[in-house]
This record gives sequence, structure tokens and C-alpha cells, in this order.
Amino acid sequence: MLRNFLSFIVQESLKEDGMALKQYSIAIHAFGRNPDFDATADPIVRIQAGRLRRNLELYYQDEAGDDTVVISLPKGSYAPTFTYLEIKDSSNHSDGEKTTKVNNSLAVFPIKDLSSERDQHYIVEGFNEELLMELTRYKELQVIRVKEEVNDRTKNSLARFSLEGSFRFSGKTVKISISVADSYTNQLLWSTQEKFNIDDSDLIQVQEDLATSVAQQIADVSGVIFEKLFADTNWEKTRSLQAYAIYMHFYKYNKNPTEKSANDLLEKVTLLVKNEPDFAPGWAVLTNLYADAYMFGLNRQFLDQALSFGIKSIELQANNQVCQAYYAYALLINDQLDEAEIHFEKALSLNPNALYYSGAIGWAYCLLGKLDEGYSLIRKSMERDFQYPKWFHMGTFLYHLNRGEYSKALIEANKLDKPDLYWSPLIKLVACYKLSLLEQSDAHLNELMEVKPNFFDHPKEYVKALVKSETLSVEILSAVDAVVKASEMSFP
Repeated sequence: MLRNFLSFIVQESLKEDGMALKQYSIAIHAFGRNPDFDATADPIVRIQAGRLRRNLELYYQDEAGDDTVVISLPKGSYAPTFTYLEIKDSSNHSDGEKTTKVNNSLAVFPIKDLSSERDQHYIVEGFNEELLMELTRYKELQVIRVKEEVNDRTKNSLARFSLEGSFRFSGKTVKISISVADSYTNQLLWSTQEKFNIDDSDLIQVQEDLATSVAQQIADVSGVIFEKLFADTNWEKTRSLQAYAIYMHFYKYNKNPTEKSANDLLEKVTLLVKNEPDFAPGWAVLTNLYADAYMFGLNRQFLDQALSFGIKSIELQANNQVCQAYYAYALLINDQLDEAEIHFEKALSLNPNALYYSGAIGWAYCLLGKLDEGYSLIRKSMERDFQYPKWFHMGTFLYHLNRGEYSKALIEANKLDKPDLYWSPLIKLVACYKLSLLEQSDAHLNELMEVKPNFFDHPKEYVKALVKSETLSVEILSAVDAVVKASEMSFP
């Protein structure tokens, strides 16, 4: 039935004099209904359209292979749309292989100058260059620069997503419009408009700030492209191990890391890198997951795995922020602090404007005792990205704890509201003890015992697995010791 449906609407769409694709014509010609068909009494077309839409999405997600055309059925319509995929030049491949455009691809079209006189075109060109530079910092995204106008068919064949924009000049006022669309569905995903006055502005600074902001909103892990790709993946039912599907779900895990979710994800990512051994970010993700697994359970074998995979990811792609950052994290946990700092600095330099990574590196700096620099990076990330991971608050907690600002430390600890993460009750316990809130600190001690029953077998190891500042780790352990003694527990 679905094959008949698809065949009929495609053939009629391609005919110059094809039928209008309404429920009646589809029911009669595709499903063999009688001429007295009544769509109100018989919803077959609407029901089968929903099934066809879902089956097409699953097909192109898991089975499409070398297909060069994507057929989709937009909601609210029975007319199919066609997206033509790129075929690589066979001269670059010995077997003349074809390849479809990857989901994580963005075609950047020339920003248009809509002014009647082009005497200020240099402003448009300057912004175009700044934007391209910022976008290419995000190594998870394949950026394709388009240097000239193209027709709609070619436009849709270049990349999964497209970015277009324009400048309009009115006297000294400049209005900038930027938008991103999904070429699979022709859906406008995101747009923004900005105005500034030429006389009142530092043009270079305006171009840099706007390019940074646009790139963050489009290409960061909380940006529009990432969110769209994540929404398209069917995590529970994926039949093939798609690199970016797993890669994106890792970032969702990172918003709320737990021991169970780390172990669940390890199996999938291990199979991914087995199938795609040259996918450097996959090895970097494994590095992070094994480092987390060590932090949760202190199994030395996990940390050795993390270090080994971190080295592999760096060897494959040294100029990838993901690889540098997660290898640095494994080095930090392994107490190779000087080397860890070198790789964190390298990661930050590769894209200082990536909100997730700049915040995560700030968090790591706080663990290392570089509290002022770390706090500044975390705050910058939090202010610009409301979807930041809540574990960033562990870094801001350490900052205030070090300064003796215990009320502020408690506020930050309460914002790390992750009941399954043992650091959540641990730092609340410390802050409450510092404020002499003994009843609350005792309650958080009980929470810590529930979340991590074996914490008190190795309290120093669990704390120092992350907190590398000797001053801060001693302060945390002293507070825990005092609360434990007050509750008459034994403390190794």
C-alpha cells in the first residue's frame, strides 16, 4: 500500500500535467477506493501519509546507501519534495564511488549587499570573512563555502543546511539579516536581524562580535543545527551506528552524566569506533567516557583506556578541539597536571568562542586551582548559553569556597541539582558545614551515602580524582570528616 502511495505521488509530481494530489485522487488511484470515496468517513490517505512520512525518514536515516535523491513528504501536504544529493567527482576515487552529503554540513552562501550603491560593500565582505572563520572553528560541522549564486537545485545538493544573509544600508544605519534553512525540508530553522550605526561603531569589532554570536547560535552544541540533528535521530530504534547520532547523544549524556549512563553509552561508542576507526571525535568521546567511568568507580583500567584513546584521537586529528579537550581531561584525572594544562590551552585556542568547551575548560581550570581564569570562562559560557551543563556549578562552587564566600558557595552547590551524581550532595554538604548548617549537612551526608555507598571506603581518592588543588581538596575532605564524626560514622 505504501509503495503504491509513494509511486503514485512521485509520478504525478513529475508529470507536467499531473493530477492535483488531494485525498480523493490518491484514494482512487493509489488505494483503489470507489468513486464515491468520502475522506471524512475513510481517513486512509491521512493515516497512510503519516506512515509513509515516518518510513521515508527511517529509510534515509538507516538504509539509503548511495541514493542520490531524498524524497520527503512535508507535513500538511501530499506533494513530495525532492532533494538532490552531491555526487563526488569520480576522479578523486579509484572506484568512482558516490557519496551523499553528510548531515552535519552547512553551505554558506555569499552575504548579499542589497544597497543600490556598493560603496560600502567592504563591510559586507569583511563580515562574510569573519563569519566563515568563526564557523570553521567548529570541527564537528562541515562548512562549505559557496562563492557565487547557484540555482535552487544546486543549492539543495550542496549541504544538509544552508546559511544566507543580506546587508541593507540606509544612510549611516546598517541592517543585517541572517537565516539558516534545512535543505531536506526547506524549513527555515533560525533567523536573526541586527542594526548598527556606522559612525557610532567600531566596524571591525561589530563584525567580529556578530560573527561570533551567529556561529555560536548555529554551530555550538546547543545551537540550532545540533538540536535539529539530535531531534532527527531515533536513539532507541537506530539500527545502524551513525557517527554523529552517537556523537550528539554523548553531548546529551554530558548534560547529566551518571555512572549508569556512562556504561550504557560506552558500549555503543566502542562499536562506533570499531566500524569507523578514523573518526577522531569518536575516540575522544571514548576518552571522556572512560575517564568518567574511572571517576565514578576508581577502576584503574578505565583510566588507562582513557589515556590510550586520548592519544589515538590526537594522532588522528590534533587540531580538533574535542580531541584536545578530552585528552586533557584524562591527563588531569591521571595527575599529569602540567601536560593537561597544555592541552586545555590548546583546546581553548582552537575555538575560544565555543560556549560549551570554554565553560568546560573553565571548570577544569577551577579543578586545577586556576580559579580566577576558570571562573571567568564559566561565567561567560553561562551568560550566553542558558543550556549549559549544571556541573559547571562545581567550578563556581570551588571559586567561592576558596574565597571563603560560603553563602555564595552554597548557592552554586544547590544549582548542581543532579541527584544521581555524587558530587551534588558532596559539595552541598561542604557548603552547609562551612555555614554551620549542621542539620542540612547531615541530610546531605545521608544523600551521599545513598548515591555512592562506597564513597567512604576511599574518600580521598574520590575527591582527588577531580579536585587537584591541594588546598581545596583538603578543605572538602576536612568538612566531610567533621560531618562524619558528628554523625558518629566511621571514616577511613
